[in-house]
Amino acid sequence: MDSNHYNNLNGREVAVIGMAGRLPMADSLDVFWDNLKMGKECVTFFSDKQLKESGVPDSLIHNSQYVKAKGVLEHADHFDADFFGISYKDACALNIQARVLLETVWEALEDAGYYPKGHLGRVGIFSGASFDSAVSPTTPNSNLAGEFGRELLKNKDFINSRIAYLLDLRGPCVTIQTACSTSLAAVHLACQSLLYQDCDIALAGGVSVTYPLNSGYLYQKGSFLSSDGHCRAFSEEASGTIGGNGAGVVVLKRLTDAVKDHDYIYAIIKGTAMTNDGADKIGYTAPSVKGIAGAASNALKRAEVTSDTIDFVEMHGSGTKLGDTIEVAALTEAYGLPSGNLCPIGSVKTNIGHLDTAAGIAGLIKVILAIKNRQLPPSLNCENPNTSIHFENTPFFVNTQLISVSEKNRPFRAAVNSFGMGGSNVHAIVESYENEPAPSRVSNGEVIILSAKTQTALTEYIKKFDRFFARPADLCLSDIAYTSQIGRMPFDNRIFLVCKDIPDARRQLFQVLNHEEIMYFNNKAEEVALFLYPFEMDLLDQIRELYHEIPAFKETLKSNFNLFQRTEVDPFLSQDSLFMRFIYSYSFSKFLLDCGLAPNIVFGCGEGIYTAACLSGIVSLKDMGILVKSLDALQKGESTYHEYLHSFQSLSISSGVRPIYMVQEDIFYDIQSDLLNADFWIRFMPSSSEDQRVWYDWSKSGRLSVKLFAKKQMIDFHCKSEDMWWKKEIHKKGLEGFYSAIGTLWGLQIPICWEVLQQGRKGRKISLPTYPFEKKTYRSKGVSHPVLKDEVKYMPPSEWFYIPSWKREESHGENNSHWNQNWLVFDDESDISSDLIHRLKRCAASVTIVRKGDSFLTGDILYINPNLESSFLELFQRLGDTQNPPQRILYLWGFLKEKQTQSTPEQFEFVQKDCFQSLIYIVRTLSVLKTRQYIKLITIGRETTVVLDDDVIRSSYVIMPALGKVAAQEYPHLKYSHIDIPWTDKNVGEKLFGILGRDITPEKMAIRGNTIWVPTFDHLKIKDAVIQTSALKKDGVYLVFGGVGNIGLALAEQFAQRSNCKLILVSRSYFPKRERWEQWIQNNGKQDRISQKIMRLMSIERLGSKVALFRADISNQAHMEKLLCFIRSNYAQLNGIIDAAGFVGESAKQTIEEITSLNIVQHFQAKAKGLFVLEQVFDGTEVDFCLCISSMAAVLGGIGLGGYTAANAFMDAFVQEHNQKSKYQWTSVNLDTWLTDQTTQPFYGGIPAEEGGNAINTILNMPQVHQILLSVTQLNKRMEKIGSIFQEREATGKTPLIVSRVPLAENSIESRLIAIWKNFFEIEDITSESDFFKLGGDSLKLIELLTIINQEFQVGLNISDFFSEKTIHNIGQLITKEMNGTDRLPEFHLAPKQKFYPVSCIQRMLYLPESVTYTHRPNLANQITIEGTFCVEQFERALNQIVQRHEAFRTSFHQINGEVVQQIHGDVDFHMGYQKCDENTAQTIIQNFVQPFQLEDAPLFRVTVLEITEEKFYILMDMHHILYDEKSLDIIFSEIWKLYRGETLEALKYHYKDYAVWQHDWLKSEQAQQMKQVGLRKMEGFNRTVLEAHRDQSCFDGFRVGKMIVHPDLYRQVDDFCSRMHLTKTGLILSALFLILFEETGQANLSVGMRVSNRYQKEWNSIVGCFLEKSMICGTINPECLLKDYLTEMQRNLMEAMDCALFPFALVKEEWMKTNANQENTERIRIMVNYMVAQGEQESGLPFIMHAKSIKKIWSKYEINFQIIDFLNRMELQFKYDASLYSERYVSSILNRFLKILQRFIESENCSIKNLLKSGE
Repeated sequence: MDSNHYNNLNGREVAVIGMAGRLPMADSLDVFWDNLKMGKECVTFFSDKQLKESGVPDSLIHNSQYVKAKGVLEHADHFDADFFGISYKDACALNIQARVLLETVWEALEDAGYYPKGHLGRVGIFSGASFDSAVSPTTPNSNLAGEFGRELLKNKDFINSRIAYLLDLRGPCVTIQTACSTSLAAVHLACQSLLYQDCDIALAGGVSVTYPLNSGYLYQKGSFLSSDGHCRAFSEEASGTIGGNGAGVVVLKRLTDAVKDHDYIYAIIKGTAMTNDGADKIGYTAPSVKGIAGAASNALKRAEVTSDTIDFVEMHGSGTKLGDTIEVAALTEAYGLPSGNLCPIGSVKTNIGHLDTAAGIAGLIKVILAIKNRQLPPSLNCENPNTSIHFENTPFFVNTQLISVSEKNRPFRAAVNSFGMGGSNVHAIVESYENEPAPSRVSNGEVIILSAKTQTALTEYIKKFDRFFARPADLCLSDIAYTSQIGRMPFDNRIFLVCKDIPDARRQLFQVLNHEEIMYFNNKAEEVALFLYPFEMDLLDQIRELYHEIPAFKETLKSNFNLFQRTEVDPFLSQDSLFMRFIYSYSFSKFLLDCGLAPNIVFGCGEGIYTAACLSGIVSLKDMGILVKSLDALQKGESTYHEYLHSFQSLSISSGVRPIYMVQEDIFYDIQSDLLNADFWIRFMPSSSEDQRVWYDWSKSGRLSVKLFAKKQMIDFHCKSEDMWWKKEIHKKGLEGFYSAIGTLWGLQIPICWEVLQQGRKGRKISLPTYPFEKKTYRSKGVSHPVLKDEVKYMPPSEWFYIPSWKREESHGENNSHWNQNWLVFDDESDISSDLIHRLKRCAASVTIVRKGDSFLTGDILYINPNLESSFLELFQRLGDTQNPPQRILYLWGFLKEKQTQSTPEQFEFVQKDCFQSLIYIVRTLSVLKTRQYIKLITIGRETTVVLDDDVIRSSYVIMPALGKVAAQEYPHLKYSHIDIPWTDKNVGEKLFGILGRDITPEKMAIRGNTIWVPTFDHLKIKDAVIQTSALKKDGVYLVFGGVGNIGLALAEQFAQRSNCKLILVSRSYFPKRERWEQWIQNNGKQDRISQKIMRLMSIERLGSKVALFRADISNQAHMEKLLCFIRSNYAQLNGIIDAAGFVGESAKQTIEEITSLNIVQHFQAKAKGLFVLEQVFDGTEVDFCLCISSMAAVLGGIGLGGYTAANAFMDAFVQEHNQKSKYQWTSVNLDTWLTDQTTQPFYGGIPAEEGGNAINTILNMPQVHQILLSVTQLNKRMEKIGSIFQEREATGKTPLIVSRVPLAENSIESRLIAIWKNFFEIEDITSESDFFKLGGDSLKLIELLTIINQEFQVGLNISDFFSEKTIHNIGQLITKEMNGTDRLPEFHLAPKQKFYPVSCIQRMLYLPESVTYTHRPNLANQITIEGTFCVEQFERALNQIVQRHEAFRTSFHQINGEVVQQIHGDVDFHMGYQKCDENTAQTIIQNFVQPFQLEDAPLFRVTVLEITEEKFYILMDMHHILYDEKSLDIIFSEIWKLYRGETLEALKYHYKDYAVWQHDWLKSEQAQQMKQVGLRKMEGFNRTVLEAHRDQSCFDGFRVGKMIVHPDLYRQVDDFCSRMHLTKTGLILSALFLILFEETGQANLSVGMRVSNRYQKEWNSIVGCFLEKSMICGTINPECLLKDYLTEMQRNLMEAMDCALFPFALVKEEWMKTNANQENTERIRIMVNYMVAQGEQESGLPFIMHAKSIKKIWSKYEINFQIIDFLNRMELQFKYDASLYSERYVSSILNRFLKILQRFIESENCSIKNLLKSGE
């Protein structure tokens, strides 16, 4: 039938060529269709037990409104990560919807007869996923270094791009979210993309998987959810729909292309359309008649069909009376048909529920299956149609039974309608298509191939095919074979079937499953040898059969034979002759090569030598044919030897493409020297047989020997694999034998070119069984926070509220053996301390007493300075060297010895410095103890908690138990308990002693009388009325500290939505004034962080609230008094206070191991000092409420949250202490993670802003309490889980999978590395040969793991070590060498004091006499723009401190006896400049600011501050390069801002002069001389690389800069490529640069310079000075080289250059000049490369924002400076070039080629350099 006429085609049709789906109660579309036909409702109703096991709270289970039903997707949590090459750890973190959709996409592509990385062209992906109801319960360990990578894995919006990455899809990648119509909208956009030629194939669909997988929902009357778990679309009993999980994908192609490519076409999409309702409806969530009708009308128009030809409509069918009525009314209007029940309608939601984002694709798949099977399945649950619809007045009726569709004189045509909450409507017109009929010819045999990644999967695949063959369907064997060959990706485990029909195929599959005859293949032939024996005419019948059955072979034989004929002749008409035997032999052999056989070596025996010579490439077919014809005539006596010689002389012999040998009686000969001997071709005898013998190892592993025509067999094989030796003779003849041979080659992983075999056969793709993914679950073995998600469930907001309480401890047993241990007591010399020490001395194995002192003193009692970490280190080193290292530590220094009336700032400061800090030192230095046992740390305190009504609390002392909580989480060998005791109990010592002897103790306890109390939390029941009533007053005034922070601003938004109020938002950070808001957004863009906050503030004001911004530091009393004055002057009253100030963000998170005094100060400044000031200043100010925003970390802790936990615990305690003495009551609110637009749901869920606002409103309506905890999960279970983890440690002694920092002699480095890697990757099967990258390592993981290893072993491995030494064994050797000092640099030490010091080599090069013209060249000048509150005097004080701190600022340079030396001055005359001026004047000053320095006069830097306005300043800083480098600038500014904030810096031990002296001595060492020799070898081997000048008329003199951005998409591809290829980004960029230089210069040997910062020793990292060096990087371009080999070599060259960069290049050049002084152009480097990582966030805690730029004149001694600036999500390439040599246009073309070459690298990793460069021409 003519499809064009039948379908009335208009050229805009899109074909559906494949599809796949996973739907409730249907893991395949076949099962789905069976369910639809049977009218099966695929909804699961759960038992209470099932729901409880899924974590549904009892309160929900027993709620009468809770509906226990859902459309369940079976095995939704199973995934085959190994199939996709995803590591275990990444699979655990990967969003479950991504897992489901990824497998579904693969199945859809296979169903279409395609596979990723095949010849697909541009494949686009269009889909969407549901909002995550919870993060996958398999989320693994979270830590700070890897958080970004995990976010990419779990965020639903990255699903499509990850699929595109994993499957190498290169068309459009579009994530769609239109709610319920998402997946049909995806189909609409995919069709448009195809028609606009944006892609060649499009994947469209959606996925929805919500948690818990087995759960119901709360029914609410009037909502869209059903009252009883049944969807009754269009029914009078309709009450809503029901949720379901599922996924579906269709594969789309332009119809013309699908027909051309012989694709199977399920149906064609004639037209689609999409609209939005806008505001034309009764509410945001309601559908609109006009919107839906508009989409349907447009779809019909685009399809160019009339509505009366629509045979069926798959409706959205929401199952609500209103929604169904609106939808039918809309389509009635759009279709414009007369009433009379003409067109059936239905809804798949009645079968499977509402799949949210996958609903539309489920409906489309249902329609396509109906079209394919020409049946309409019933719509369920509609016995009584909805009376509101009045179907009698519509053209529709609800189809409630299975209907067969009769044949018509036109296609079967259907429509699909879908609309989403919010108003996005989509309509699609789909119709049937008549595919080409199967070929009528009877096949004499076909080869079907099956493969899988594992043998388990292959077995399951075979079973799937067996079931497929058993179906009662009209199957075409040739189509099955064609699709299996062309449409499936080959994997390592393989079988093949050579069969004549379907029963034969089933018989062979049965044999495979029963391990009979058929062989599994799972080994690869690494090397192939081809043996050519003389062709015998007995084989001619087989050649003839192949000739008639395989068109491609027929063409091969005919063309070869007729090459020697004047006219075309049948090749089988000629009689037997040498020539014909040669033609048959060569044609068959060459056809095998065309099919994919690629021998590495060729052997010939007898006449087989002729074919072997041709296949080796030594002789052409034409020449050999002439020679063989001449030999044929000679043998027959038809010509003379002389005539033969004449033919031989015309024989052209070349070097060939593969070696050729002769085999004779199983002896092998090298015949290269005989090929030019005419007699050799007659007798086949080597001239010197003994000397020419070679050895051929048949048994070499991985070698495949292929014999042709031996022993009258067409082909047989010999193969030795790793685990077997086998010989396979192909006894089958003709076509069957040939296919068996091809199948065998394919089984041995020879890449067969199936397209060649299928040429001329008109194969068709059909739907075959898809890959059987293995069902595996991925669950984390542990988490960084000690609470497991799958044991603690997310709760509804009304159940988030808790208050702290206490309960009596349950009975316990005492074990006195724990007294008998080694005790370390930090004695405060109190009565309690003396009592406990006395008791311990009677029972303990040993007791060591430590008291506070000025320094470390030994004796019976040890004394240490509590403020020096070195004292604690010395203490634990001493104890570790004894036979009795401490097992239990009793810490009494934080013990309140005298009653105090209240906490004071002075008291808090004492506790912080003397107690809190000393506890940090104890925990940090414990690791030097040489013990593998657990250590228990116990602190004793008074007034640290309130248990009974008459208890008081002193908030200063609670920070220590808070720190102890985190310490036990971060250090797995540490156990911790805190015990609070009363004042009056005389027997408390005895009770304490009893607890000290116990085996297991809770983390926190309190002794009151004879009772031991432990903390708990009471769950508050909140009434709806409390939640819904607003607690805010109209026109109320509310003060919010931290008002422009995440929580403060979110609460301000929530307040504004509830009431027209007045908001005073206080922030210590700079924020633009209101009059600058619009300008700020215009200048910085809407994505800028401050711009986004400005827009949110504007939204608040649009709601009717008024906002006042006030900049002040809550910890500054003067600021607060000024704020109070402002409030009293401008407002009649103050109604409420919210204290949301705090130190947050990534910089706030530091483990105890790395926590700094600055981090502690920043946490306590807002939370502690701020509260003291707030209480004092606002004392007596009556407000409705004062809420102090604390964190759940105060009770839960968390790794990296030591300071944060302590600060929030202080806030909770301070509020309680305040309430004990004040009539104005405060409340602290402990929040779970607060979700903002910038945060996604964390591991335990989080509080969305709107629900958080509701919760705060609820708290304001509640009776006042001192503390409320908002926990989104069951808090007591979280606490129980924490307790159980640590109690399990104590009870079992199990060591967690975290390697202790204790260096254990019995632990080999390799075994410790294995333990680290097992924990990091969460993989058990790790050995010393495990490869980091093969385990799933990438660039982000590399940084993370490197940090862990360097901390564990106290070494300094770098990233390059991982690229060169990828395995545990090799990395272990590196660690051993470094720990033993092998290859280490000499020790760095202080230089002896003297008047003059030598200079470093780089300083000598920068020391310029006055005669040098370019006096500005050595300057480093910068302009820092400050916007905000800036104190010039404060900055000047900090600057003067920096001058005194760093000797560099007090250094001058001199020439003494021809030598350059440096002198350090004790004091210098430095004065900072200051001037008030306007912008124009400032620009003039800036232009003239950079001036030359006199090197004899220190300081060699100048600073001027220009004040433009009160809130805008320019800091100009000009420095001489001889003392500074870029790293120095970072050090200077970091320290300036710390001093500006009033912080104290640790004294510097080393200065640059120490480095200069060290270098002076090191240059004489053997290590330095070895580096010099490497440099000299480079100088000898490479010429100078210079680009020829490219000028044009627009060129000018001087230097200019050209820039090009590597945008995030390409950057991500580059990053992934580098990870996959084990490259650094620097290495990749250099490789691209060298290729460009090769193309431009024609030089094969190339060299460039690279700047290196030589701060190799950790002591150098804090020194201000110039450590820069340059290194020469050399490379050779071989066009024949494979790209991957070239990249590896360039990476090696880069690493070698970096390793030797410590030796100054200038000295290498000087040495080289001694023997090459006469050479021209001695400057070897003319092109310089510099790679740098961009700066991160600016210093925090400053009341202004700043940004810097260079004001130095662009100049360079190099013709081209190529700078790579890595922003970690994009990259900027800068060409600083000599404009007198190169034009701007030329530089732009170079930069553009960079991007193209980078893209070609990614796309063509397996091609040669030559082909890669050609592809860009």
